[in-house]
Amino acid sequence: MFSKLAKISTEDIPAPLFYLTGNIAWNYFSDCLNKSSSVFRDNASIFGKVYFPRLIMPISIVISNLVRFAIQFLLFLCMMVYFGFQGHPLHSNLYVLLFPFIILLMAILGLGLGLGLGMIISALTTKYRGLTFLMTF
Repeated sequence: MFSKLAKISTEDIPAPLFYLTGNIAWNYFSDCLNKSSSVFRDNASIFGKVYFPRLIMPISIVISNLVRFAIQFLLFLCMMVYFGFQGHPLHSNLYVLLFPFIILLMAILGLGLGLGLGMIISALTTKYRGLTFLMTF
């Protein structure tokens, strides 16, 4: 849609591969943020019965979303190999080495350590229940 209708250039990169890259990153961040924003409200009964560090629940969400991210990334790599065999020029550079760092930054921002959003919104959704519906937008 973007490459045909809006005439947005992807510069030699096949359009499905270009847009899949952004979707994978956004899906991981969005899932981390949305699921960690309601974790305290959804698991209030567990927190009242057993004492354990509260931060374990949001961290488990971020780590479990890594599995989904890995599956989507494998799909991306398969598409990259496919387009490589089709003759499209695919080049990499040293910025590929920053990939784990970028994933870590998305996880931290989604989780809400420091000034991130996930833990702040999670604390607010315990008082304002309607904020969960607003988070999806």
